[in-house]
Order: sequence, then structure tokens, then C-alpha cells
Amino acid sequence: MRDKPACAAVVTCNFRLFPRLIEALQREGLPFIVLSPGDPIPPEVTVVLTGRGEAGEIGHPHVVEAGDTSDRGVVAAVLAAGHVMSGRERYGLLAIGIDPGERPGVAVVGDGEVVKTFQLVHPEDVREVVEVVLSAFPHLGSVIRIGHGDPVRRNRIINSLLGLGVRVEVVDETRTSGGQRNTHVHAAIYIASWKGIPVENPQKVEPTPGEIREIQRRSRIESGGHHTIDKELAAAVARGEMSMGEAVKEHERRMGLHGEKGKNTPSDGKSGGKDGETASE
Repeated sequence: MRDKPACAAVVTCNFRLFPRLIEALQREGLPFIVLSPGDPIPPEVTVVLTGRGEAGEIGHPHVVEAGDTSDRGVVAAVLAAGHVMSGRERYGLLAIGIDPGERPGVAVVGDGEVVKTFQLVHPEDVREVVEVVLSAFPHLGSVIRIGHGDPVRRNRIINSLLGLGVRVEVVDETRTSGGQRNTHVHAAIYIASWKGIPVENPQKVEPTPGEIREIQRRSRIESGGHHTIDKELAAAVARGEMSMGEAVKEHERRMGLHGEKGKNTPSDGKSGGKDGETASE
């Protein structure tokens, strides 16, 4: 009789956690079975996923507890379980590559092997993903490498990472893509593989006039063509201090206080772009 393939097992009394673990395992493509607490654990199970405080009731050498039912807790637990299933004990060097931009790409490379990639929605998501990665994959040493492009978002990301106690390096992206535009994730893989210049101090986040004008143009689209936010609010959006939606609402609030709600008076006297235009990365 052939041995059954290795898999994970989900064993928990936490009914909020249970479906979230199932969904995360399916997203990661990891084989698993579901057992009730107290059930015998088949020999093909290499790791057991359970909830906080439940590991003591499970007789298995590899048990991973999800810290909580949040996305962060569930993803960290499932990534850690996947690492156990890979059969690797730990990585000598865990390199995290980041391609900065409006939608950053993140790649995790352990000892030269691509372990995991992420396509994120906002630059502010990067720190949480990095924290999850560092906790999920055992390693002896780690480094965070970020591409030099898009200085404003790059510096926002760098500043968010400096407090983690992990070496941060800026990598020259021009040697990672051969001059061709690549996806953020693929670029992040190359960035993780190259040594860069260490960064130890907070970086200045100062948007250029062109970046401010682009944000103003996009604010007009966001508001349905009714408003163009001023330069002050556009700069705050560029620095990551508020979202575009928050900036538009603040602009409307200010206009309302002056009895001018519904009028559009951008501070630079420009229309902010044609209606219906879409922003490009």
C-alpha cells in the first residue's frame, strides 16, 4: 500500500478561527485534513494548526498556534505550517525584497530560494507583511532590501521598517530588470537577491510638484469631477498621512465651512485633469 501524501491537520475548538484557517490553507494550496479535538492524528500529518492555548491538548511534535483570528494571525500560522511541511528547519539568511510603488511587491527569499511573494494594495501594508514573514519563517539572519525607485513611497516604507531591528538596504533597481518594465513581484525577487546600501536613519518624504499635481488630478476623479484638493492636502496624501478619500472629504469640509461647497477652486488654478482619466502607476 502506498503511503498517503504529507498534509497538515486543523484541530481547534475555536469556531471563529476554524473557517479562516481552512480558507488560508486553500489559498496557499496546502493539503490538509480536519480533525476533532481528541481524534488520533494520522502518520501523514506533519503539522497541526490550532488556536491560542490549545497546543497543550495535542499530542504531536509540530503544532502551530494561530495567535488570533485576524488576517495577520491566520496568515502567519499558515505560512509557518507550510514551512514545517517543506521539511526545512530554518534559513541561514532570509532576504525580503520590496519593489516600492503605489501597489508594492514583496518577495521572500531564503538562502537563494523564493519562498513566498505578495502583491500588496498600499505602501502602508508592507510593515505588517514583513512582520508576519519574520515570525513565520525561522532564520538565523535577515535583511530587508528595497528598490530605489519611487522615492516618496520608498521613503515612507523605509521609515515604517526602521523600528523592526532588521538591516534595511536600498538597492539600485536599474540592474534588476535589464531595462524592461517588470511586475512588482518579479522585481521584488531580483531586489531581494542584490546587496544594497544600508539605511539607518529616517528618510525625508517630500513629494515633487509633479507628484502633487498627479494626486490633485486623481482627487478630481475620486470626487466625481466635483473637487480638486489643494496642494497641502495632496502633499499629505503623498506622504501617507491620509488616504485620497480622507483628503477629498477634508476638502469638502473646508469648502463647506467657507460657504462654498460644490465649487472647485484648486490652489494652483489648474483643473486637475480631464474627467474619466485613470491614474497610472
